[in-house]
Amino acid sequence: MARLSTFCLLTLTMFSCSDTWKVDKYFAEANQFLQSNQYQKAINSYDLVLSKSDTHSLAFNNRGVAKFELNRAYEAILDYNQALEIQPNYTSCLHNRAQAYFATKQYEKSLQDYLLLETTFPDSSYVHFGLALSYNELGSYEAAEKEFLLVLDNSPNDVDVLINLGSIKYYQKEFNDAKNYLEKALLLEPNSGHAYNTLNQILLAEGDLEQAKNAIQKAIQLEPENAYFLNNMGFTYLMADSLALGIDYINQSIVLEPSNMWAIRNKGIYNFKVGNFERSLEYFQRVYDAEAVVEDIYFYLGQAHYKLKNNLAACETWSQGAAIGESKAVTALAKNCNS
Repeated sequence: MARLSTFCLLTLTMFSCSDTWKVDKYFAEANQFLQSNQYQKAINSYDLVLSKSDTHSLAFNNRGVAKFELNRAYEAILDYNQALEIQPNYTSCLHNRAQAYFATKQYEKSLQDYLLLETTFPDSSYVHFGLALSYNELGSYEAAEKEFLLVLDNSPNDVDVLINLGSIKYYQKEFNDAKNYLEKALLLEPNSGHAYNTLNQILLAEGDLEQAKNAIQKAIQLEPENAYFLNNMGFTYLMADSLALGIDYINQSIVLEPSNMWAIRNKGIYNFKVGNFERSLEYFQRVYDAEAVVEDIYFYLGQAHYKLKNNLAACETWSQGAAIGESKAVTALAKNCNS
């Protein structure tokens, strides 16, 4: 029996050594595929690694990267979770997961990962940029501005940061500061569609419809299939009461990006303008239920309720909007609900 036990032990040891060699071989091959952008081949090789070693945190992480590059972000998150369960202090993986959460619009989770990264890398511009984007999507504009300014301190000519700061100033109704950031961005990068897109929103808020149209046309010329630019072109036409053109652009936007709640809101505005108040209510309610950060949604939802004689619901909705500082909701509440 002693010999049998010894034989089994030796056999298991030899098998383990063989597996180790195979794991190293498959992992090296997978990394080569990943570096050469052959993502599916990389995934297949990482699968082989993990079939031999299910505690290989690097393989889980790298397979997640390959899946992310193939627009399989939810699957990537599962791999990142596995890697972090095995190796909790794996900061590169934590950063990857933060990006994947952001890409899948899980902004609160993205924020939490970036906050964890900040404890290890308090001076990292990448971390501050990620924090800023997450705060921005959550509507925490002051926190986002603070993080973007930290990045700008290290990179004063960062066009993306300048455009984002312009957007924040737009949301804060500080239009002159917003335009200053955007003008600087366009001096550095004259072909920035995103700068023209944000400039369009500011010009609309100032009531300059013609210049707003010019700005968004420039953005679309630079990126003709950008769903967000198409939506803003549609909104610009709605504000100019060119309703047929407006809804055409909005529908094009929704085809490209069905989950864009700004476009859904704008489809509600179109229906409101043509007198289809029940349909407009459905679109506004959809945005509200999604808990998306979309400008003036409480105002528009309240307007639809009011047109349908749901005065109590209208006033309650405007009250919610007023509580978070939505200026149009404040005005509607004061005008219609003080009896």
